[in-house]
Amino acid sequence: MFERTPTIAATVLVVLLALACGGKSEAPDDARVPPSLYEAVERNPEDPQAHRALAVALSKAGRMDEALGHLEKVVELEPDTLRLIELGAAYAVVSRPNDAATAFQRALESSPGHPVALHHLGKLAGARGDTEEAISLYRRALESDPDYLIAHFDLAETLRRVGRLEDAYRGYENVLNLEPTSPHELRAFDGALLQLASLDLQMGATERAIKFLRVLTESVPDHPSAHFLLGQALTRLGRTEEARKEFELHERLMAGTAGPGTGPPTSDPPSQP
Repeated sequence: MFERTPTIAATVLVVLLALACGGKSEAPDDARVPPSLYEAVERNPEDPQAHRALAVALSKAGRMDEALGHLEKVVELEPDTLRLIELGAAYAVVSRPNDAATAFQRALESSPGHPVALHHLGKLAGARGDTEEAISLYRRALESDPDYLIAHFDLAETLRRVGRLEDAYRGYENVLNLEPTSPHELRAFDGALLQLASLDLQMGATERAIKFLRVLTESVPDHPSAHFLLGQALTRLGRTEEARKEFELHERLMAGTAGPGTGPPTSDPPSQP
């Protein structure tokens, strides 16, 4: 599934995820950051690649505040578009949205229309409640890169949240027209399947909802929300025994007895009919 040539956005996303997904680590920090990376910076403090390698390692160890200083140094030494986008993503992770926006705007100055910078600005706009600006920025990102799967998903999510359900439905369909090129994109793809099924249930297209949910549960058998919606859909069609099994599986998954579920890369639950 991941053999398609990555788009510009997907290529950059790999690096951004390395920076943004550090989180908390159960392992000792020193065990996760090789001393050789510190030594490389000490030997040549003006080497942007040395600073960047250390920043990525620090971020993976959950030490984003420390990584940020090295990313700032990278941009000071090598202020190109991708380095600015990486810095902006790091600022966003540590809740410095104004600094993040400045970095992304600088990236656009050097590369007008860059889809990843526009996408991140859209996420910042959405976070501060400026929905229309977020929608506009996502659409501009997609004008630059029509195959930017995550931007299609985030646009559809935003449209759904403001009640523009027909537009959201088309947005989720656009996600399904693309092939995921990373695990993050695959989660968005699964999220689009779930939301399309949910919207179909709201509109009474129960059979179509079941088709989406069957595809999703075949690829992600431990997806609790998918089994719950499938139970609802089957109940509507009077298939009570099949529905009962789906609800039971949903309960087991929620209780943690059948393995972890996998949902879309979004914090809010799917729309319920």
